[in-house]
Amino acid sequence: VGLTADFLGGTALDLLYNERSPMESHHLTTTFRILGHPKCNVLAGVAQADRKALRSSIVACVLGTDMSRHAQFLTDFAAPSELPILTTSDDERELLMVGIIKAADIANVCRPFDVAMKWAVAIQSEWFGQAELCASLGRACAPFMKPVAQGAASAEQDLARARGQIGFIDGMVAPLYHVMAQKLPAAA
Repeated sequence: VGLTADFLGGTALDLLYNERSPMESHHLTTTFRILGHPKCNVLAGVAQADRKALRSSIVACVLGTDMSRHAQFLTDFAAPSELPILTTSDDERELLMVGIIKAADIANVCRPFDVAMKWAVAIQSEWFGQAELCASLGRACAPFMKPVAQGAASAEQDLARARGQIGFIDGMVAPLYHVMAQKLPAAA
């Protein structure tokens, strides 16, 4: 079961990573541990200074996929900048990299319908699993995570999934893609 950053708040994993994007931080730790093995270190031939800069960019991009920080990212990303963006500061280039990774991370709704539907079913199953876990622990969960009543007709489940996807597109995907189109008009 996938768990949100909000659910993980205050857990051992959250505390281990200083209450900052626990799942994403765990993924980064695991990635860099794997890269620490000589047979897996694809960065072995990269100069130390470049490796440090690359690691910093990787960390920023992976932490940027934490959806609990999506609204703040959009605010930062939408701030006016000089265009073309690739000629501006390192900070703005990194913000653009994070934006591109975020756009890819939430792009499942942009895929062919059969693929998008598989992802929608998978994420809905994760949400329902988290809602059940919340209920067993006596914790509240987000309304969109609550499963459709036991024994509900397939049409009710389809409707709940469709509403969830519409909310996700309207609240998360469209705003990010709108800003991306402003920052990278040639890609729109």
